[in-house]
Amino acid sequence: MMFNTAYEADLTVRITGVLKNFKKSDTSIRFTAVPVYKSSHLVSSKIDHYTINAADSISPDPNEGEIWEIKGEASWEQTKSYDGNYFIKKHHVNVDTAKIILSQNPVGFKYFIADTPHFKGVGPKVAENLWKKFKGETYNILKNAELSKLLTVDGIGKASAESLITGYKKFSYLKYSTFFTKHEIPVEIQKRIFKFKGVADGSLIQSENGGIKFDPNPVNLINENPYSLSTFGMPFHKNDRIAKKHFDVKDDDPRRLTAAVTECLTKHAKKGHTITHHKQLASPLRELLRYNEPLVVKALSQAYDKRAFIIYPDSGVYQFTPTYIMENVVAKRLLKLNSQGEIYNEAEDTACVSAFQTAKYPLGTQQKEAVMTSISYAVSCITGGAGTGKTTVLNSVLHAYSSLNYQIKAVALSGRAAQRMHQSIKRETSTIAKFLREDPIDEVCEQKYLLVIDESSMLDLPTFYRIVIHIDPNVRILFVGDPNQLPPIGAGNILSDIVKSKVIPNTELDIVKRQGASTGIPEYSKLINEGVVPPKLTTGSITFHEAEFDYVEDVCVELYKQDPENSRVVAATNKLVQKINVLCQKELNPKGKQLIYDKDGEKLYDQIYENDPVLFTQNNYDAHVQNGSLGKLISADKKDGHFGVVKMDDFEKTEDEFVSLTSSLLLSLNPGYCITLHKAQGSQFPKVIVALSSGDNLDRAWLYTAVTRAEIELHIVGPKAKIISAIRNVSNASKRQTNLVNLLQEK
Repeated sequence: MMFNTAYEADLTVRITGVLKNFKKSDTSIRFTAVPVYKSSHLVSSKIDHYTINAADSISPDPNEGEIWEIKGEASWEQTKSYDGNYFIKKHHVNVDTAKIILSQNPVGFKYFIADTPHFKGVGPKVAENLWKKFKGETYNILKNAELSKLLTVDGIGKASAESLITGYKKFSYLKYSTFFTKHEIPVEIQKRIFKFKGVADGSLIQSENGGIKFDPNPVNLINENPYSLSTFGMPFHKNDRIAKKHFDVKDDDPRRLTAAVTECLTKHAKKGHTITHHKQLASPLRELLRYNEPLVVKALSQAYDKRAFIIYPDSGVYQFTPTYIMENVVAKRLLKLNSQGEIYNEAEDTACVSAFQTAKYPLGTQQKEAVMTSISYAVSCITGGAGTGKTTVLNSVLHAYSSLNYQIKAVALSGRAAQRMHQSIKRETSTIAKFLREDPIDEVCEQKYLLVIDESSMLDLPTFYRIVIHIDPNVRILFVGDPNQLPPIGAGNILSDIVKSKVIPNTELDIVKRQGASTGIPEYSKLINEGVVPPKLTTGSITFHEAEFDYVEDVCVELYKQDPENSRVVAATNKLVQKINVLCQKELNPKGKQLIYDKDGEKLYDQIYENDPVLFTQNNYDAHVQNGSLGKLISADKKDGHFGVVKMDDFEKTEDEFVSLTSSLLLSLNPGYCITLHKAQGSQFPKVIVALSSGDNLDRAWLYTAVTRAEIELHIVGPKAKIISAIRNVSNASKRQTNLVNLLQEK
């Protein structure tokens, strides 16, 4: 092997692959490439291979198949080819400037269309025909979305034409790329800006009274207020550096001060709150503005004038304007539905009687009351703990609504929760995200609708606000869930607030019906929920294993080994999840074949092995894979462009039992011996092993939710003092500061 000293690189390359960063702290963009001629874009050397490192602000984000001009510091090493027959040069380039090139010749255009992932279903022959007919005018046709012209080309149907137009949208933003790169705006922020409606045309939007104006051109927007980057997710300290370095913003600039207040309000909302007190806002603001008290006072005054927040004078409570708007819209919708009052006539009675007669299991008095209440009111709740028969009641409710000719939409927040609901109610279900991508339910006239939201304890304010504005005001809403479980990740606590208000009809099921009641788990979980330490921590099918925190993972692994097919470990932190997964792999699967992402000579090793249980962390509807889906990696062999095969748990006849791992699926795959409780929420397992940890997030609601994941056998591992403190201490969820209860109770 021979290594050469650094040199100045000035080259044109075609990207062959974009590399994944395994460290979250690494924000650079890395990709592999081969050199091409500037004029024809044909490969100029078969022995030179490039790995290119660039800042995260190069624009747009690189993709396989694209042509780029690269300048920067480089070095190279000579090594044997993979087959050992000749030598190749591996170049490493640190980018100074990078620019994407749209080819102006037929060969380059063909590769651009056929090789990049943006133009699905469009092959090289179609690309050749397109260039042959329109030549350099092709880009303008794509930019202007001239569908009729595209359809005149041989081989282009409507689907291909739409794919070309949709794929090219990314490149219509190239006129902004120099600005973004020069001002060090990261690609992730650029993507969010590009998604914002209206960026492409740069037109001016102005209110009728002239009071509000907005220019969707991102250059104008950012020049006018550099801190507008924070609205697209950039943290204040990074935004502040860019504003001061590139836009000469001073410390007392009103735009900066308003952005600082908004940052503090946003961070408070990320803790789950929708309202705040003065001290909770002023303290972090002082820290952000380096304890400059005059600036803090000026910032609060400036932000109030700009309507960044509102103040409730009677209580001294502050509310971030976005959460103020959302809570008020949600409250008005719920109150409007509730104002219809009780409607229970002959038709409703007939529907309920039919539902009771066809129920799989006989319904008790409390369960029948839940069905009748849900039928009688336009908005209502069915709540209760594990084993109280919520699913049985829901099936009867849906039977009754079907008898009344309602169109039923059933949704849940997580993919796995939606999948489990589908298996329980035998009706079409979807995630909330998928439901919100569908056409809105508007202008309801003759057709009547019911929206069922299962596992609604996970529903946050922003998500429910999006649901409310997505459906007609006459669509009925039924919430199903357990308000004592883990609260939503986002701001707000919708189900809990509705129940607390006592304004919306709610039937709480508290009589355990499930056959598994003999395990003692329902009674145990009920005591935890009430803040009562069970008289015996070990009882029935529940075993408490006292262990110091340093030994929790070891005990969990030993318990898992006793019954691997039916066991699942749940933990509160990703760090503990990772530790337990690594130990389980070592003990149960020491000789498993490692899963490898192998493409274009780059090998990336994942800490997953053949025969490991696995967890998917993203939805992939084409593969029938949901966020939270579980399975087992039965093959780590690369075949036909796939990298392995997973046998799915709980698959339906309409789904695939075996899923081949594409590159996108591979990136969402984790070991599944141990999972976080958030991923387990909405699911149950025969044997659950609860791993206690020392963090504050392990509270009463967390423990209660973890315990109710077990169907037959429950094991809790950790210090005795920790389980007792978790039970006795009020859960963090109950400390959330929200205003929805007050809004619902105002009449």
